[in-house]
Amino acid sequence: MVIIYIIFYNMEKFEFNYCPMCSEKLGRKNIEGKPRKFCPKCGYIQYINPTPVVAILIEEDGKILFVKRKYEPAKHKWALPGGFVDDVEHPEIAAKRELKEETSLKADNFKFIGLYAYMSEINGPILMIGYNADRYSGKPKPGDDAEDVSFYSIDDLPDIPFVSHQFIIKEYLARHQMKKTVMG
Repeated sequence: MVIIYIIFYNMEKFEFNYCPMCSEKLGRKNIEGKPRKFCPKCGYIQYINPTPVVAILIEEDGKILFVKRKYEPAKHKWALPGGFVDDVEHPEIAAKRELKEETSLKADNFKFIGLYAYMSEINGPILMIGYNADRYSGKPKPGDDAEDVSFYSIDDLPDIPFVSHQFIIKEYLARHQMKKTVMG
């Protein structure tokens, strides 16, 4: 089952004022049923497309693995391990890489949890791909983007700063018939 949650906000913050092709001031008109910025000189149309991001949920004995973020957004907050999908990188490869970079853990058995679209105040539109890795090797320790790494009981989860991570956890727990209210 594919779950898609859409949470969008104002896109104007991420719009160009000038054409990246010819430097002409951009106008706005309805294109393909949406108001979009366009260049009256060269015809450039600005499409604000989502950036793919992965998050990995590891659950062991009723506890979920979290990383304490070293950088914004949500600096010093606990979140699922994850990050941006690099250019021409498959999302599962990105999940494997991000898990290793942030927690020092290795995993190859990623199971799709869901797809979530939302707006990041810092990075613009995001397309979050949630995975579960139920088998891993290594001992969790903080990596390049993490201050700390820790397992939290599903009955005592930390405040989770990203709505998409809350949805991933909620969906995972529902599929595995585990009781916990992640969101109010």
